[in-house]
Amino acid sequence: MFKYNFNIIIQKEDRHGLCPIQLTIIYNYKRIRKAIPNVKSSINNWDAKKQRIKHHTKNELDNYADEYNDVILEYEKKLIHLKKEIGIKHVTFSEDLLLERLSYNRKTKYDNYFYDKYDEYVEMIKPPIKAAQTVKGFVTCFNKIREFEKEKEYIISFENINTEFYERIRSYMFDDKKYASNYFVKVIATLKTFMSWAEERGYTNNQNYKKFKAIEKEVDIIALDEVELNKLLNCKYDTARLEKVRDVFCFSCYTGLRLSDILSLKSEHIINGYLIKDVVKTRQKIRIPLTKHAIQILEKYNDLITGPLPIISGPKYNEYIKECCRIAGIDTPTSISRHVGNTCTSTIHPKYELITSHVGRKTFTTLSLVKGMSETAVKLITGHKRDEHFRKYIKYTDENKKVEMDKAWNQVDKI
Repeated sequence: MFKYNFNIIIQKEDRHGLCPIQLTIIYNYKRIRKAIPNVKSSINNWDAKKQRIKHHTKNELDNYADEYNDVILEYEKKLIHLKKEIGIKHVTFSEDLLLERLSYNRKTKYDNYFYDKYDEYVEMIKPPIKAAQTVKGFVTCFNKIREFEKEKEYIISFENINTEFYERIRSYMFDDKKYASNYFVKVIATLKTFMSWAEERGYTNNQNYKKFKAIEKEVDIIALDEVELNKLLNCKYDTARLEKVRDVFCFSCYTGLRLSDILSLKSEHIINGYLIKDVVKTRQKIRIPLTKHAIQILEKYNDLITGPLPIISGPKYNEYIKECCRIAGIDTPTSISRHVGNTCTSTIHPKYELITSHVGRKTFTTLSLVKGMSETAVKLITGHKRDEHFRKYIKYTDENKKVEMDKAWNQVDKI
């Protein structure tokens, strides 16, 4: 005897009034139950006779009846095939065999449609529309959504991007993977950008993504102070490798350029004491007056054929600049905080361990503000567009001023 039916589990009704759908199989008087992943229905919309979800009324929110019923049908087809195997081929039934046969293939037309449009979006934003690093970041973030789908068996489709999805992927990233809060913010922002693009083109009318609110946590700004920058600039190294990395980093500290812009720098970008080029990330044209230190670094490499500065790969650059700073004695114990959900942990590191390519740009911004440059002038040079990002530097320099004030007044008190 092989029987099965689909039923609604009213005892597990969630706060949205939705109940999971369960498959019950009876074979030789043994009963096996299996929940259908991610398929839910309200009690009123469940048709017990047809064992299907009824369509929502005009006054109700979309209940995705078509998609969910397709999933139920997929299970039913597998059960019918299994029943034939047992009856005709005399396959021995077991719970393991059942679970193997019911392994749900998530590549339905809905999933393909979602990822087809994702592929279309990636093709659309590829260079020269967006910078290569921007596209790479988008793909990396989306891969986290794919990992969540695979590990948590949550079917990703346009219709399934809802509150339940948001809560489950948040729990997955914080509780399971311990990803930093701001990385989760980036993943959600990436998804919202894609969903907005898809909605504008009529690929979906689902607007649940607009309710997703992932709040960015304030991060510690790591930058060199003027004493540390001078120590680094004047440090003597035994190898040309470290000297070149140091010079490229210091050039970033004196211009505010990202590493991607330094690596794409050409001789024709240097014109009458100015650096004029289009920013790789934003395509925005910048015009930076070169300081004497920046000019001295450029003059040092006048004979280079490849460009005005040495070319260094990103991963090696971040490894070598830490070594440069360590040798230069930039080792002040520095606290760094990490937010995972509502948990914040702080750790202490020698400062050189925290130095990356982006610290050069942060050093330029903070030192420029400390030295009295107007916020407007600094933003024009760095290309900062979002005030919330720039305000972090203002707070950092206020703290810097307080330290300097304390030093000055402590000196007075000693006299």
